[in-house]
Amino acid sequence: MTGIETSKFSRSAAQYVVGVKGLALAKFARSRLGLDLATMGFVHLILIAPPSMTGSIVGSAVLSIVAVACLNYIRMRSARMCGSRRP
Repeated sequence: MTGIETSKFSRSAAQYVVGVKGLALAKFARSRLGLDLATMGFVHLILIAPPSMTGSIVGSAVLSIVAVACLNYIRMRSARMCGSRRP
């Protein structure tokens, strides 16, 4: 890889790592503050929008998939806590 390709890769990787850390921090804040699913969806949207406007499409897609997986986990966990068998 050339210097330019390495620089682009490292910048994209740094944006991805910051995005994943932001999602982890949002999940921690949700457990501490007791936020609902709609609020968490909005927080994830706020965390995904800036990297998608400045970064690559691949990094944004991966970050979006991770955010959807986190929201699905929250939804399924809430359904199990309520005693529902079907979400």
